Amino acid sequence: MKTNAFQFNKIAIYLALLFSGKQSFCQKIIKDSRGKDVLEYYKGGAIQGDFSPTQTSLSVSYSHVLGSPVFYYVNSDTTQKTVGKSHAISFTGKVEGSGTDAGKPFNFSKGLVRPSYRLEIGYQRTIDKFYNISKIPSSKPFAFSAGANIFGEYQDINLYDTLSKTQSSLHPFVYGLHGHLTLFNSKGFKKGLLKEFAWAFSISGDISSTYNSENFISYQERTASGYIDPNIIALGDESGNIGTYKRTGAYRLRASLPIFLSQYVNLTPYASMYGFNGSSNNWLPGFSINFFTGSPRAEKSSLEQGFGLAVDWAKTKGVRKPTVAIYGSIAFDKLKKLIKGISE
Repeated sequence: MKTNAFQFNKIAIYLALLFSGKQSFCQKIIKDSRGKDVLEYYKGGAIQGDFSPTQTSLSVSYSHVLGSPVFYYVNSDTTQKTVGKSHAISFTGKVEGSGTDAGKPFNFSKGLVRPSYRLEIGYQRTIDKFYNISKIPSSKPFAFSAGANIFGEYQDINLYDTLSKTQSSLHPFVYGLHGHLTLFNSKGFKKGLLKEFAWAFSISGDISSTYNSENFISYQERTASGYIDPNIIALGDESGNIGTYKRTGAYRLRASLPIFLSQYVNLTPYASMYGFNGSSNNWLPGFSINFFTGSPRAEKSSLEQGFGLAVDWAKTKGVRKPTVAIYGSIAFDKLKKLIKGISE
């Protein structure tokens, strides 16, 4: 019979592989502090989950290959592949705690507090594997991946309306379109300190029908235990948001420059611009450090992420303040092996 110590060690080893192993196929592979995409990488036929403890969110994605994969060769020599691509239909489901009830997006007695549910369906032109990207002809210095999604999201918010002086639960439905394009450079930087590193240039855009959430501010219920004097105020946890609910259109544009320092470490500066109809633009500059297995210039490689950390500077009342987010991916094939191994 297997001992408890052996079982514990086995679980620890599998969990380490689960978050950094070679089968952690990712979709939204890098994110910013708002949970939005910084780099997307789809791989045909892959199932994986993405999580973010700082945002209390979990998503599961699957890409279904249409037809057969397509391989590109050097001068029609079938023994020398450059990249392998697929056409795929992608499906993504996401659940997230809103944090507008007692200020906590997750509660052990309640589970996810006021969760939102999101579904995405789209078409993807994937790069399944980089066989030898450096052999792509000089006339075509990039290999590309691209895609477009439609999405819908059901939300649950607790809102105190400042006009009617009433508190209510609202369930807005947000929907829209998303598109992305990434160009993977085949030769690396031509000169300078970064000349040995692989890099890519990535852009994306969103348009959506939503509501004026960025204009809301959080509030705390006034209780007998609260304290107020001319200098300070001490109240309880957040209870919801203050504002007047109004439907509006929104947009987001993003650009990033992923730099692959090795097969395991990636540095990505990025910036996004977003806003609502009739309002001023918001800029979000930042960078992320990511831990991968793979690089575009590594032979027979694909981008398989373990986890990452993003730091960006949102503008709040004229001042930019740094925000840190942590995210990662889960390999479901390794989770299946873990469960099967424990039961043996």
